[in-house]
Amino acid sequence: MYISSQFPYYDDFDPSKGFQKVLFRPGRAVQARELTQLQTMLQNQIATLGKHLFKEGSLVFSGNDPGFRKGIDYVKLELTYSGTDADDVLETLLAGNKKLKAANNLTASVQAIASSSGADLPTIWVNYENKADDTTTRVFTAGDVLTYTSGATSITVQVDSVGKGTGVYLPNNYLFVKDNFV
Repeated sequence: MYISSQFPYYDDFDPSKGFQKVLFRPGRAVQARELTQLQTMLQNQIATLGKHLFKEGSLVFSGNDPGFRKGIDYVKLELTYSGTDADDVLETLLAGNKKLKAANNLTASVQAIASSSGADLPTIWVNYENKADDTTTRVFTAGDVLTYTSGATSITVQVDSVGKGTGVYLPNNYLFVKDNFV
């Protein structure tokens, strides 16, 4: 963690002094310290307003309506396959819509993930992108071995079961956390 009042920032903004603006002298270069104080003033005003309107960790609705989607394809994975723990690779599969491929060349992109919890197996939600080689198979089946390959990295997982579900989501919303809207 940095201390903004020390080198190299020298931010000595003090909200108790009540300053509301920083003036710049025409014909002179703007100093980094002045810009830093300006940023701190603005952040202080945002934090003050946020604390007044929201509790720490509050969901800030951005105006986007909640989404509802029926018929989402999901794939439950075996806990382990060939020494690979499915929970350990879930984050890798989600990052950047990774594509999984079965031996029959059926592919699907990963849309969402859920780690195992109790008796519930690790789950991925997918969008299928094509049909299998037999031109009729459209979904993975129990026992299929799915592979993700990128350069020298290869991940394999095994399908336990598949199905369809319904999803509800809040797109592009923000939280008020530690005096910031994130």
